[in-house]
Amino acid sequence: MLDLSKLRYDISKVSAKEPVISYFPELADHKEFSNPKHNDLLQICILATDENSPFVKSERDDYEKRLVKILEYLNIVDKSMLKHLVKGDNPIYEAMVTKYLMQCDSLAYIMWYDKLRMFHQVGEILRSPIDADTDMNKRVTLDKQRELIYSTLLDYEAQIFTDVPTRMKVRKQVAKLIQPAEQYSQEKQVI
Repeated sequence: MLDLSKLRYDISKVSAKEPVISYFPELADHKEFSNPKHNDLLQICILATDENSPFVKSERDDYEKRLVKILEYLNIVDKSMLKHLVKGDNPIYEAMVTKYLMQCDSLAYIMWYDKLRMFHQVGEILRSPIDADTDMNKRVTLDKQRELIYSTLLDYEAQIFTDVPTRMKVRKQVAKLIQPAEQYSQEKQVI
């Protein structure tokens, strides 16, 4: 039997037929966790994301193996579900993972998110066209600041995310919120 007592939400205390949110009602306050129909996904999310999960510790760098072991542990036989979770095609699960990480260390998550936005905003400025009024010294200063932001960003990622696959899932979710400058670029016209 696996020791799940160190998890933020020890789901081993919840009976198989009972939804996780009935045992941990604070989770129901968040729309990502509140639907009892997605109880299996919530259990998988907790076991695959919590830094104290034995599954994270044993399969830190192989997300698919981790999910296979979790599904076996939960007695879930659904190859389609596994395929979609591995590919990141299940938006409900992806939102759960992001929200779970936000819950675990909200201050660090907020700092990471702010640094990520700042990194993209500085990049947007640096990619903008140079005009006669632009001082190159300002651009050099911004480029150095971006390097420092990136270094800090990596430090926060190491603190928040349990592993690379989880970091990539959250980055994918956050990327939907951050719109790159290229979206606003104008099409060139030949005269």
